[in-house]
Amino acid sequence: MDEVAAQFANVSVTKASVDDRADWRELYSDKIPVVLIEDAAHSQWHVDPGALTEALRSAGGLLSRDKPE
Repeated sequence: MDEVAAQFANVSVTKASVDDRADWRELYSDKIPVVLIEDAAHSQWHVDPGALTEALRSAGGLLSRDKPE
């Protein structure tokens, strides 16, 4: 996940534990890891780098190589 996010000029990763919030524990404790993009679940159990890259681009992510000079 970090490797995918590093390809983007405007994407940051925040890691959190489901134990930090009761609502997350109830929703996601049996689905770890879970990737949320704009507060919506994108993937669980397994992170596919290609699918994550496309989801981030669809959410407005700007690949560093596409960044205007």
